[in-house]
Amino acid sequence: MIKQTLLIAVIALFTITSTFSQEQNANSALQKPQKYYSEPVRFADQMPVFPGGIDSLYAYIEKEKNYPKNSKNDYIYGTVLAEFAIMEDGSVDRVSIKVSAHPLLNEEAIRIIKSLPKWTPGKVNGKPVAVWYSLPISFAIQ
Repeated sequence: MIKQTLLIAVIALFTITSTFSQEQNANSALQKPQKYYSEPVRFADQMPVFPGGIDSLYAYIEKEKNYPKNSKNDYIYGTVLAEFAIMEDGSVDRVSIKVSAHPLLNEEAIRIIKSLPKWTPGKVNGKPVAVWYSLPISFAIQ
């Protein structure tokens, strides 16, 4: 009697587990595929490169930078340290401010970074990986 009950319980458990697994596979097929598969790393064998190199990056920032209205009049200036990820496809994602100068300057730094063109992605063992990147953006009153 106990053996029969145990056998029925094992069969029921197997059936429930199998059904759950099939449902999970069906649901995962309906979900959108993830755009990125890895968490950004801090260091890579080859770090990401902006088109044209670091000098081109700073030239791009200076060209795109719009000093926020009222900031000049209120003598608001400083350096914002932004952090973002260069993803496996070279796009910029996960922009955040690590060191704030002023909310208006932070917003402008985020706007500039989100407008960056695609980079050459970083690589580990020859394969593209997402890499964290930090960038200071200075705002000076001239």
